[in-house]
Amino acid sequence: MLKEIHAILLCDHIITDDRGKKSAIGIFNYLYAKNFPISIPLWKIMLIGECESKKVKITIILENEEQVPLVKIESDMEIHKPPYFEVGFAFPVIINLEKPGKYSIKAFIDDELKKTKTFITEKVKELK
Repeated sequence: MLKEIHAILLCDHIITDDRGKKSAIGIFNYLYAKNFPISIPLWKIMLIGECESKKVKITIILENEEQVPLVKIESDMEIHKPPYFEVGFAFPVIINLEKPGKYSIKAFIDDELKKTKTFITEKVKELK
């Protein structure tokens, strides 16, 4: 059965219009900070994919470079117009990233890993 995630977008906001169309605002792959650790306010993740099932369980895990889970989100989801879906999630907590480096977002459908997205945090002398 078809169950795929084509994209994981990290963004500041997800807007849904009155027809249900979703837009990701402020998409990023890098985070820059003058000092670490940093606290990240409530940012969003948008998943774009295909699934023939009408109901699925979506799991998202944020891991550090050592693959230690920092946050886990699980949600039962109904797909209104299979096979295509776009869904947005907000991390329910402020996330603390202890050091610069690579972090990963892992997305699962029904407990099967479907996509991994890496983003990078860097220490900079001055923010522009």
